[in-house]
Amino acid sequence: MAGPGLPVNIDSFYADSGTDPSVKIHQQNSDIVHTYVNKHDASFLTGTSGQYLGYNSSGLVVPTSAVVATNYATVAPAPSGGDDSAALQAALNTISNPGGKVILRPGFYHLDSASLIANAPGLILEGSGAPAQSPILGLGGTQLRVASGLWGFRYNMNDGGAAYAGPQLRNLAFYQGASGALGGVQITHAHNFSLQGVTAEGFDTGIGFAVEGVGDCCQYGTFDDVRGSNCQVGLRLTACNGMRIIGGMFDASNNSAVIPAGTTAIQMVSGDTLRMFGTVIQFYATAVDLQQGTGHELQSIRVEGATIGIRVRGSNDHARIFGGSISNYIVGSGGTAIQVDSGAQLTQILMPSISSVGTQLANSGANTTSFIDNALTIAGRTL
Repeated sequence: MAGPGLPVNIDSFYADSGTDPSVKIHQQNSDIVHTYVNKHDASFLTGTSGQYLGYNSSGLVVPTSAVVATNYATVAPAPSGGDDSAALQAALNTISNPGGKVILRPGFYHLDSASLIANAPGLILEGSGAPAQSPILGLGGTQLRVASGLWGFRYNMNDGGAAYAGPQLRNLAFYQGASGALGGVQITHAHNFSLQGVTAEGFDTGIGFAVEGVGDCCQYGTFDDVRGSNCQVGLRLTACNGMRIIGGMFDASNNSAVIPAGTTAIQMVSGDTLRMFGTVIQFYATAVDLQQGTGHELQSIRVEGATIGIRVRGSNDHARIFGGSISNYIVGSGGTAIQVDSGAQLTQILMPSISSVGTQLANSGANTTSFIDNALTIAGRTL
């Protein structure tokens, strides 16, 4: 084991050890790549970045007051109690190589003067501590408070379609710190991105998550166990193909059984083949708004308390709704479970559980197939 205080170059590789096989590079807990040196004399390690981590017999020493960085992994400073915008942006700016990671420490960061902006291909931004959830539940390791007029995090490759490695965000919570914040996360012109265990909450005039591909497109993004709560729009997808929403929860009123007017949980503005599996949506005026596209598919989603549960607008064809449940029992018995507008083509609705609503299916679409409560209807004819 390395001696106390031994400076170890985190950028070194096995080849850097020359003939000395005592250097081994590995990744521990998918957090920080570091070096084990099995002798005291590490003079053969020569770094190119000039940035080192202290390593002693008790483990990795990470200072709390400064950025600890390499070209591949950066640990950001701890929250300062004041405006952390510049310090966090400096941490993001250390990553120049594809797939580099920035780790944020537990606590409350404040973004008071600037949105965080990143465009390194495949950037990983990861929080620490407990899973990021609503402050109502008293949990959340890394939390970012967003000031008026700002996004929490913005990513824009803007490269005409060549960026096939979008960002990965994990275990983070973005909250509106002051009225008028624009939203939590905005991703533009990126492919193959993912958000896992990320919360956007309280953006009551803004958007929790926005993905925008106008002028190019965004493809193959994954939202895994994300939460978009108390937002004007929880998730907005524009010019997006092949998006996947897996689990997660969207709650417009902190489980208070109040439906804020004009709110939408999932808004598919344009694009094709949205896939949604097992998501829970509560108290948004419209739970899912499919405005345009081909081949959208919703499976086993749960909607509780909505004016309109699922709306399939006229510029859709081959939208499919399989299973799941839609109920307004918490807020009464009004509203419409599923609305298919005029112009929608070949919508398929198979065996959802629908209860305590005013209208189960309001269908004005063409060639709609529905199987609800053992009643099979094809193109307007009930069999």
